[in-house]
Amino acid sequence: MEKQTGQCLCGEIRYSFTDEPIAAAHCHCLDCQKATGCGFATVFGLAGQDVELFGQESLGEFTLKARSGLSVTRLFCQNCGSPMFTKAENNPDFIWIKAGSLDQSDWLKPTDSCWTGSAVIWAQADPTTTHHRGNPE
Repeated sequence: MEKQTGQCLCGEIRYSFTDEPIAAAHCHCLDCQKATGCGFATVFGLAGQDVELFGQESLGEFTLKARSGLSVTRLFCQNCGSPMFTKAENNPDFIWIKAGSLDQSDWLKPTDSCWTGSAVIWAQADPTTTHHRGNPE
């Protein structure tokens, strides 16, 4: 894969990677709805060591217990508030990147819609993806 880049709204936090994402999905869980202010979050996952990150000193984080009982940490730009990344306790070496932060995202093709049981009527799950009422198995 050619080098892909992304950044927060103010440009303080930037990242790049060249590895193919392990997964790409729309997440309709209530936590993603609250964190994004939208009906779902579109994310893709990479092994954390595959991401080159610039501006780490501006990253803020918020950790909470998910409905599974495991901790989830959401990372955001402290300058502009842009949601950037999510890390989960059950896979600490894996990072979910918010697709909206990509500089060019036409190549990304989510294959799954997660937590469709929580999908709001005005942001229904993408019919071209595999639907999961919770996390994919």
